Amino acid sequence: MNNLLFSNTNSVFGLCVKRCNIRKIHGNIENIDSDGFDQNQESALLPFSPVLILNKWNNYYYIKTHVARGWVDADSIAILNRQQTRELFYPDSFCIITEPTVTLCGKEFYMSCKIPLINNMLQIPYIDGENLYFKSCPLKEGCHIGYLTFSRKKTADLIVRLLLCIPSVVAEFHCHVQAVNRQKLLSPFRLIQLKI
Repeated sequence: MNNLLFSNTNSVFGLCVKRCNIRKIHGNIENIDSDGFDQNQESALLPFSPVLILNKWNNYYYIKTHVARGWVDADSIAILNRQQTRELFYPDSFCIITEPTVTLCGKEFYMSCKIPLINNMLQIPYIDGENLYFKSCPLKEGCHIGYLTFSRKKTADLIVRLLLCIPSVVAEFHCHVQAVNRQKLLSPFRLIQLKI
C-alpha cells in the first residue's frame, strides 16, 4: 500500500491540469441511484483549479477545493512548490476563457478558466511523471486578456453563449425564433426576455 498522509502544517498545494471528477471514495466505483446519478460523484474539477492535497492512496489524492473535498486521480494534479503556487495563482498577465469550451494545445478549457499569459502566449500545464511543465499556445477566439469589464450587454452575451450549449435550450430557442417575426434581429436582452 502506498499511503502518505500530510499533516496540516505540511499540506501540499496542487494544480489541476485536466478536468477530473471529485469522488467520495477513491477508485471509479459507481453507485448509480434510481435517477441515473452516481452517488459517489461530489463535483468536477476544472483545469487551473487550485487544490490542497491532504492525503494520498495509491494513484489517488484526497483534496480540498473551494467547492468540495474528495478523491481525484493523481495524474490530474500537479504538486506545486511555494514559488510556483504564487506565480500560477497570481500571474502578472492572464486570459479568461469566455466561450463555453475552448480547445488549447489539445486540452479543453471551460468558461471562466484563468490561464497565465507570457509574451502573449498562453501557458498550458502538463505533467510528466512528477514534473510540471508548460506548453506555449497562441491566443484564440474565446480568450480575453485580463478580466472582462462589466456591462449589462457583456453579461447577457455570456449568458446566451452558455445557455445555447444546452440542447434543450437550443430546441426551445428555435421554437421562439419561429414564433417571432423572422425579419427582426434578436439581441441578447430579447433572448433573456423570451425566458430561454
